[in-house]
Amino acid sequence: METKQLTKEAPRQTAKPQAGKRPAFCLRLNTFRALSCLSVIFTHIVSFSGLIDEFQTFHFAGHQAVYFFFNLSGYLLSLSLIKEVKRRVSAHKKVPVSDDEEKRLVSNQSGQLELDNEQPTGYQTVSPQGQGGFSLIGGIKQIQKSLLACIIGKYLWNRTWKTFPMYFGAWLILKGVSHPGTKVESLDPNITWGQIFGLKVFPGHLWTMRIDMIFYFYVVPVYVCLLYAAFKLQKAGFKLLSKIAFGGIVAGLLATAIYNMVSADKVFHPFALEDYFFPCLPPFCFGMIAGLINFALEKRITARQAANAQEPREAIEEQDDSLVGKVKSFFTRNLYSIIFTAVFLRIVFLNPGIIGNTHAKSPIAPLQVANLHSYWYGIFILINDTRGGFWKYMHPVEAKPTALHPSALHKVVYYFGLWSYAIYLTHPVSYDTLKRLLPAKSFHTVEFWTGSIILAFGLGIIVDYVFDKFLTDKIIQGKIFKNLGKVIAKKQREQEAAKVSTP
Repeated sequence: METKQLTKEAPRQTAKPQAGKRPAFCLRLNTFRALSCLSVIFTHIVSFSGLIDEFQTFHFAGHQAVYFFFNLSGYLLSLSLIKEVKRRVSAHKKVPVSDDEEKRLVSNQSGQLELDNEQPTGYQTVSPQGQGGFSLIGGIKQIQKSLLACIIGKYLWNRTWKTFPMYFGAWLILKGVSHPGTKVESLDPNITWGQIFGLKVFPGHLWTMRIDMIFYFYVVPVYVCLLYAAFKLQKAGFKLLSKIAFGGIVAGLLATAIYNMVSADKVFHPFALEDYFFPCLPPFCFGMIAGLINFALEKRITARQAANAQEPREAIEEQDDSLVGKVKSFFTRNLYSIIFTAVFLRIVFLNPGIIGNTHAKSPIAPLQVANLHSYWYGIFILINDTRGGFWKYMHPVEAKPTALHPSALHKVVYYFGLWSYAIYLTHPVSYDTLKRLLPAKSFHTVEFWTGSIILAFGLGIIVDYVFDKFLTDKIIQGKIFKNLGKVIAKKQREQEAAKVSTP
């Protein structure tokens, strides 16, 4: 599956890359995202059917998947923001401008918010008197033109439109099928639109959305500020201070994770608490640390490859046929497989129900394992990002990726991962609807579970297309409004030309 994607995108690499364009998503991580989403759905189905005792192992695997999602969110945001901040700080230059140019920039009423435009961030604020005196308006203008404000503004703008349209769109579906007597909390008809739009209720499976929103809009901006300070020190030539700053970021994330693991109330389902964000913070922290590590490894590997390319190639060493040489060669060739197997088995055996499929004596402490040991999910994500430095370190002589020859099942799993956000938001609709349509005996059958997953997949596709691809990408951030503006401007020019030509 990865080979097909890389082959398909190979011609694009010869073209000049567009500024700010995000790299292709890692297909391997997207597959793990899909499997985690499937695990969560299956967990909710067996809980809905009253079969938790019979499927204890799979039930807990769904809980592990939630923390994997948190870890993956922290990792992806951390890695993308590191590269974004570094790129912008490296390219940023301050250019003095005249008063006329300053007035032209301030009075620009284009109506389009161009967060990707680097030019405004390179201008200094000049007071109307030509002096450096402070004024409130001048200070606001300076903040608007600062590089840090531009970075955070672009992030918040994109994150807002990628989070809320689909979230509120999913609520349209949930409210449309809500009914009295349901076991699904998010389908309770007593939930009002005021509570939904006011972000006052996050019932049932939507408790994770509150965690995500707090992380996206409170934690990440602070993280961006810290990255900005570290890269500014690096650009200014203070390399030692820059390294200390990056080390401080890692130490701060690690200390935050450990503190909240040790001091937080040992409740696996933290939505029962009034303030349940901090018990769920460790997975995000470990994911962000993994992103920092992968960025550092990628930078080091890239520099090493560039240095090796300039040096003359040495003679090929003869193969060591001794027992020690064969063992060393085996571990060198299979280092990734060995690490992958060890980490994967460790995660599997974090599940207290994996042996015997039984309940543990204490229902609270074992469930905390998914959170207290969530650093294993960060390691797992780190070693499986095929774009990152760790992957390049594990595959130093990889000329081209191994052909996987994806089957139809591989493709379905991949797209399941692409649409996992929409599927996760609306999946309770599937099994609750089937419960009302099918006889009671079918709740405990494989056909019921399979039909619920297929229905959730189909509904997720619709929700993703309508509220993300169409509403957000094409209308809010896309070409429809831009094209409409061009048509209006063209008609105005034609009307003005007609007035001029009329005697």
